Amino acid sequence: MKKLIFNIIFIVIVVFCFFMLEILLRVLKVGYSTEPFVLHPQLRQFYIDNKELRLKYYPRKIDLSRDPIKNIFMAHKPEGVLRGFVIGGSAAEGFPFYSNHSFSKILEAALSESGKFKKVEVINLGFSAMSSYYVADVSKKLLKYKPDFVVIYSGHNEYYGTISATTGGGHLTKKIYLALKELRFFQLIFEILGRSQWKGIYSRTMMAEQFNNRVLPFNEKLDNYVAKCYIKNIDKVIKKFTSKGIHVIWVEPVCNLIDMPPFKGKNDNKLSNYIVSYYNAIILKKKGEVEKIEKELKGLSGVSENANFIYLNALKDYYFGDNAKLDGFIEAKDKDLVPFRVRTPIVEAIKNYMNSHKNQYLHYIPLQSRIEKNFGSGGFGNNIFIDHLHFNFKGHILMAGIIAQEIANIYGFGENERKKVIEFLMDENRIREKIYFTPLNDFVAYRSILLLSKQIPYSDMLIKFVPSPDLRNPFLTNKDAYILSEEELFNKVLNEFIEKKDFEKALFYLNSVLAIYPGEARNYLAMADLQSMLNQEEAFYNYVLAYVLSGRKYEYYKKLENYLISRHQDVMLNKIISMYGKPVK
Repeated sequence: MKKLIFNIIFIVIVVFCFFMLEILLRVLKVGYSTEPFVLHPQLRQFYIDNKELRLKYYPRKIDLSRDPIKNIFMAHKPEGVLRGFVIGGSAAEGFPFYSNHSFSKILEAALSESGKFKKVEVINLGFSAMSSYYVADVSKKLLKYKPDFVVIYSGHNEYYGTISATTGGGHLTKKIYLALKELRFFQLIFEILGRSQWKGIYSRTMMAEQFNNRVLPFNEKLDNYVAKCYIKNIDKVIKKFTSKGIHVIWVEPVCNLIDMPPFKGKNDNKLSNYIVSYYNAIILKKKGEVEKIEKELKGLSGVSENANFIYLNALKDYYFGDNAKLDGFIEAKDKDLVPFRVRTPIVEAIKNYMNSHKNQYLHYIPLQSRIEKNFGSGGFGNNIFIDHLHFNFKGHILMAGIIAQEIANIYGFGENERKKVIEFLMDENRIREKIYFTPLNDFVAYRSILLLSKQIPYSDMLIKFVPSPDLRNPFLTNKDAYILSEEELFNKVLNEFIEKKDFEKALFYLNSVLAIYPGEARNYLAMADLQSMLNQEEAFYNYVLAYVLSGRKYEYYKKLENYLISRHQDVMLNKIISMYGKPVK
């Protein structure tokens, strides 16, 4: 009995000490908050992104200070506001475009055009390399933000995501790991361990880091297990939201099949010469050469299991019109030894789940069949994809349109409301204007893919992926556009517009930056300076907003002060200080 009491007291003391240590670490601001959003430090009526959120899911600490605040929304949700969240990995995020130029923002704009709601907010919680473990984990914290619907677009990162099949441990282990990372003590421990594990690879892209030369052959047992874990994660999300009457829109993950060769096939080294020769003959449409190579291949072992040959056989049928079906491309994708694209067991698991679960708040979008309906099998190429699985701008419009149609059905849009949405989505120029999407934004996205293609696993491909940019883009032939940083390039373009007195374009490009970085003070200051030069009244609003967002920095205050003095309105300064506080030197 004494031993039992002693053990209980010992456990209580240990728990108490741990509890006190956790409080101390929080007071000292060691570690990070895992809330998806925080109240803005100056504008407390708004939520903004918690930049630290991703640190919970990344294996090492990374600098997120320069990342944009892409979401700003009202802390108190007014009546008549439709609020939705998009959750997933980089495809949901909109990569290589900014989130506020992706399908989530186009969807928001399209639904707003319907006139059915007082305001529409589609908040993007997609981030690079995030798997279904992230989707399930972050979803637990979203109810407090009062969503009306949630869009899930996930499934590509189940093998190489930050928490996935290649990061070790089983399903329960991963769940425990995520639970521990809610605590500052374990955040500190994992950060220390992460420093040594990831030392020396900071120059790689996230894709290259997560790959790290690990190959995963198609394995029925493993793939079914991965699919099972994926379903477990998404099932948690579905039950949490639908039980509260919140709509869940689950979108089938799709990818580039026709214009994206496999990253790596089985026995590629032995078969490399045949693979390259066969590919060149198909691309050049040399039917005689193709037939000659096919005869030589019949005597080679391993051809039928090689992802590149499976892909090339499908490509041959597609090019020569013998059989335009997707089956061969899908098999090649599944047998790719580097599965950055969703494998069929996950897709089949989603369909099986939907067949066995009927719920008025659960809505499934079979995206593959929707794309085939619009474009045929040719839709799964560079016409809507920009790389192996991310959408180009046309693809983002398509995605927004398909989800908008589902939401129109959910909320019972009238004929006129549907018509307004369709008319908006049919006009690409209008979409670009509405979300402030410029040719420079389009080019920077393409440049990101060029960078990606120069790193593994792209750089190791036997059949190289060829990006397909919009040839109308004026920056494609601009040498500086490939050399300068994004910020340097933007400033150069903006100054050229101002020098040419093309102020309409200068204002549009600045609005584009404000759309991407809606919480960054310096961008509002730049807009205010330009508007002041053009004698536009909106300059006052942007000077005040820049001052507040900066945390009342003295240099921002001086800009505001000089503007008001030049217009003999310096009496306004006292009112601004009384509302927002004195400047901080």
